[in-house]
Amino acid sequence: MSSIIQPDDPRLQQFALFSGLGHDELSDLVRLTDTVTFPKGAKIIQAGEEGHCLYLLLTGTAVVQAPPPDGKVELATLKIGDFFGEISLVDEGPRSADVLALEDCELLRITRTTIGVLAGLQPAAAVQILSSIGRELVQRLRIANQKYLDLLHRLAAYQVHLPLLDARREDIPELAARFAAARSCGLDPLAHEALLCARWSGSVRQLKASVEAACIRAHAAGR
Repeated sequence: MSSIIQPDDPRLQQFALFSGLGHDELSDLVRLTDTVTFPKGAKIIQAGEEGHCLYLLLTGTAVVQAPPPDGKVELATLKIGDFFGEISLVDEGPRSADVLALEDCELLRITRTTIGVLAGLQPAAAVQILSSIGRELVQRLRIANQKYLDLLHRLAAYQVHLPLLDARREDIPELAARFAAARSCGLDPLAHEALLCARWSGSVRQLKASVEAACIRAHAAGR
């Protein structure tokens, strides 16, 4: 469902995306956009579909999730004033993640056409919006880089403390002890209990792979 937002809507002045824009610039912008609503639980964006617009959250909250087969991993929570889907303004590639409404949401929709027409009417406003998007992308990249480095360090720590074991069944208890903190990294509690009781059904190599995968999932979920 879509509707029209008014240029004097007080919410617009609160968003960093529009900081520095004057009344006339906002008026021209809102004439080129519309708002859409999604009920709680609805999928706003689906990974793999073609993107053509940016969404700005006016009301409600949403969550960004990894696409299948890891669709349960939450990558980010979005609140009022956050925007997403901005890559589609410069790249015609598919969406990279799912976005679901955690509650009823109203969003402002800005398309590539919107930015193109705005650049003809209010070039400074178009530059300002694109600059705001660029700053946000740089910030997200810095955060992603730090998470990647943290993940490498955590995996490196597991590698350093991994005992020199082969696939012998009698080595399982020692390896399980080395991963005694694995539950905090997202390892299933039942699997963890089985490890400590030397009832792991797989090999040492499979155990190592399972724990490392749990670390990656947990880190991606921000735990």
